[in-house]
Order: sequence, then C-alpha cells, then structure tokens
Amino acid sequence: MDMLAYAEEAGSVERIDIHKHVGDFTLFVLGLYPESLSRGRRSISQSHYAAQGRRSYQILFELQNYRSSRMVFQKLSEEFEGCVQALRWVRSYINDPFYQYMFREFDIT
Repeated sequence: MDMLAYAEEAGSVERIDIHKHVGDFTLFVLGLYPESLSRGRRSISQSHYAAQGRRSYQILFELQNYRSSRMVFQKLSEEFEGCVQALRWVRSYINDPFYQYMFREFDIT
C-alpha cells in the first residue's frame, strides 16, 4: 500500500510519523540525490516530488498541537524549495576538490 494512502487511514500518531518521513525524505533526495529520481525504468518529476514533500509538511503543520512545531513545519512547507537549494549547495561544497583535500588533510569527518 502507498505510504500516503496508508497515512490517510492511520491514527494521528502514525499519520504524523508518515508525513514527517515523507517530508524529510523528499527534502533529502531532492537536495542531495536528485539524479536518483530519473534512474531506472521509472522517472519522477522533481516538481511532483517537491509538491509531495511540501504537502506533507503542510499536513504536519495542521496536525501539530505545539506552537514551536507548527512554526517549523509551516516554514518547511513555505520555504521547501529554498531548503532544497541549501542542501544542493552543501552537496556541491562537499564534492568540491579543494574541500575534499582539506577534509582529508585535516582529518575532518
């Protein structure tokens, strides 16, 4: 069964966990491994994938009872593309030969 379909039928705690996983996973994949969406026989549109992540964070915003959690999920939903761009910057930073050299030279992990 599809995770999002299961989330609609699940209890509130499971629903929160599923939508948090979907939001976090889509953010991670789009930011650090976007090429994985076009591998193999199935290709997934990055805009569709981003919409699912944004929607999951919006649902979390609506389900949360605590003000601080609500604000975090609201920001993640509203600024999803900016978060993706920040992770892509981190990816390019990590893959830069100069920084790879510095990481090895100074044993930074």
